[in-house]
Amino acid sequence: MKKTNAKKATPVAKKKKVAPATSKVTVKKAPANTTVKVKMKRISKSKALDLIVNNKGRFFAAEFIDKKNTPRVMNCLYLKNQGTNKLGYVKVKEAALMRTAAGIADPKKTIRQLNMQTLYKLKIGGVQYKIN
Repeated sequence: MKKTNAKKATPVAKKKKVAPATSKVTVKKAPANTTVKVKMKRISKSKALDLIVNNKGRFFAAEFIDKKNTPRVMNCLYLKNQGTNKLGYVKVKEAALMRTAAGIADPKKTIRQLNMQTLYKLKIGGVQYKIN
């Protein structure tokens, strides 16, 4: 028997052109001194009151006009067991007054009233709302 060193010819598959895996994507960052516009959802005052009441005891931020006609931002918590309000005053606990030097705040001194008639912005759960 003769031994042959001949190998069988195998068909060669054509290679597909593939983009290199190390391609870099450049992302341009906005300069630090520019402001980013956030599109706010528009809601009515009654819908805002529903959001505040059904917030499940979480903090929210409210922007409104106070009695001295100055804009005011308050980080607050809704107080339960209030009567049904039809867009009047809503009792809330102000977060800034809950923190004191001694660590113990008088619960009665932290209660504030939020006027639903002058409310113009609301931030609940990371979502900003503009009130009509």
